Amino acid sequence: MAALGHTLPFYTGTKPTFPMDTTLAVIITIFLTALVTFIIILPGIRGKTRLFWLLRVVTSLFIGAVILAVNFSSEWSVGHVNANTTYKAFSPKWVSVDVG
Repeated sequence: MAALGHTLPFYTGTKPTFPMDTTLAVIITIFLTALVTFIIILPGIRGKTRLFWLLRVVTSLFIGAVILAVNFSSEWSVGHVNANTTYKAFSPKWVSVDVG
């Protein structure tokens, strides 16, 4: 009988993985915390400016979160394209290339 349920103590098997990138989860958590904090403060703003402040802050937080998420993720730098181009300038020869 194993000490930790059905797994042996020195053979732990596969570790459970978080369903998304942890950097992205931290960025989303920070910006959602800032948004909730602003929504708590929002009733203290008087008049019509409340709506304008809400739109301004939500837009700014969204743009900031997207910029940081794209900056710290690795998917933005990956690309692949197939192209047909001339071999060199003014040459009638065509080549098919894969750029990636």
